[in-house]
Amino acid sequence: MSETDRIKTFLGAVRRRLLWRSSLQTVGLAGGAMLVALLVLAASAAALGPASFWPTLTTVVLAVLALGALNRRGDSPGCASCATIAPPHVWWRACTQPWPAIWSLPSS
Repeated sequence: MSETDRIKTFLGAVRRRLLWRSSLQTVGLAGGAMLVALLVLAASAAALGPASFWPTLTTVVLAVLALGALNRRGDSPGCASCATIAPPHVWWRACTQPWPAIWSLPSS
């Protein structure tokens, strides 16, 4: 295995781990937001009484939250996580340049 292959393997593993981390964080935040929305809707339903619009309203609110969670990703998923792990000047260049440019990251 050449040095280039080892670098590609390492960067692939880092990217995969960061994508998993970002995905789990998104799922956790979306799940929490949905739970809070359900609790608010349940409290509103208890205060206002039964009505025919509650199932539709609940479905729409949960669908909007789910779509919002799916659109949370940016141009390069995991770059925000990279910025918290490594110095910004290193990962900014890694996230904005094509893959071959990553091989020549600054050593500082």
